[in-house]
Amino acid sequence: MISYHDVGLLVDNRIYLALFLLCALATLGLIIYLARRFAGLSSMQKWGLGLLALSFLLIFGGLVQYNLIFDQSQGRYLFPAIIPLGLFFVVGLDELFSRPLLFLMAQILGWLWIAWQARARSLLAVGAGATVVFTAIAWLEKRVAFALLYLALLALDVICLVRFIIPYFAG
Repeated sequence: MISYHDVGLLVDNRIYLALFLLCALATLGLIIYLARRFAGLSSMQKWGLGLLALSFLLIFGGLVQYNLIFDQSQGRYLFPAIIPLGLFFVVGLDELFSRPLLFLMAQILGWLWIAWQARARSLLAVGAGATVVFTAIAWLEKRVAFALLYLALLALDVICLVRFIIPYFAG
């Protein structure tokens, strides 16, 4: 549920599940990136990654402290962490897109998990088709895969706007 003041907007849980899966894939890619390439980074790059991680941890720690003191959710306090989170997200996805077989495995496992959660066989068929398409695109060109991912996220924004936000405020 999205909540803002007295607005309680219900969004389909499958959308949150898909976004969670995308974030989990990006985290997996970041872990693989750090495991394979961290030793080869220059000291300046290591310091940069460390400062980004430290800034995220400090901001997240401040959010936790605020939520322990006051009884209200304030996700907006994570806005300063958008820069490190965005960089880590893109680095993780870039690592997965540069290894198509690993990306295929992660997609298959993710779609199976979504299908198991939703208990819907039609979703499994859609997931299998998307897996084949995205893996073929990843083999062709990494930039095309990123462009399609961003277009899919844009489509998700439009779906949320049309199916959930506008009907909530119109009705």
